[in-house]
Amino acid sequence: VLPPDEIRWTVPAASSALTVARDYLAAGFRHIWGGPDHLLFVAGLMLLARRARRILLAVTGFTAAHSLTLSLATLGVVHVPIPPVEAMIALSVLFLAGEVARKHSDTFSHRYPIALSFTFGLLHGFGFASALGEVGLPTGELATGLAFFNLGVEAGQLTFIAGATVVVLGWTRLRKRLDPALSPSVDNWIHIAAAYGLGIPAAVWFFQRAALAFGA
Repeated sequence: VLPPDEIRWTVPAASSALTVARDYLAAGFRHIWGGPDHLLFVAGLMLLARRARRILLAVTGFTAAHSLTLSLATLGVVHVPIPPVEAMIALSVLFLAGEVARKHSDTFSHRYPIALSFTFGLLHGFGFASALGEVGLPTGELATGLAFFNLGVEAGQLTFIAGATVVVLGWTRLRKRLDPALSPSVDNWIHIAAAYGLGIPAAVWFFQRAALAFGA
C-alpha cells in the first residue's frame, strides 16, 4: 500500500541466502536483547551455577532446549498458546530468583543446574518462536532463516555472558582491596540484591502476563 506522496515503487529482487542469513542473524540478536526476561534467566543461571564448568553446562542445557522448541514450533510440529507460555517464562525467572536467594541450599536446582536450565529452556524456545512468527520466514530459505535467527539469539546470549563475566572479574579484582573481614558480608549483600533484582521484575511480569492469558 503506497502513501499519496509515493507514486513509484520498485519490486525488490529476491533475497539471496546471504541476505536472509544476515537479516535473521540480526533479528535473533535484537530479539534476545529486547526481551530482558530471557537475559535475566541467563543471569540467574550464572548466579546459580557460580563455577565456570557448571555455568557452561547450564547455558548449554538452556541453548539445547530452546533451540529444540524454537525449531518444532516454527516448523508447525508443536502448537502452544503463547500468552500462557509468556506467563510461565516470567515464572521461570521468578523460580530461579528464589533458588539464587537460597545461596547455600542443597536443592535439586543447585545440584543439577543443567536440568533446571533445560526444562525451562523449553519454555523460552516457544517465546523465541513467537517472535520469529511475527517476523515470518522466507519460503525459499526456511532453513536458513530459522538457523540464523537461532544463531542470532545465541550470539546475543554469548555477548551478555561475556559482559557479565567482565563485571565479575572486575569485582573480583576490587574485592581483593577490601578489608578481608568485610568481603564475605559484601558478597552476601550483592548476592541477595541480585536475587531480588531477578525476582521483582519477574513477579510483575508474571501477574501481568497471567492476567492477559486469562483475559483479565
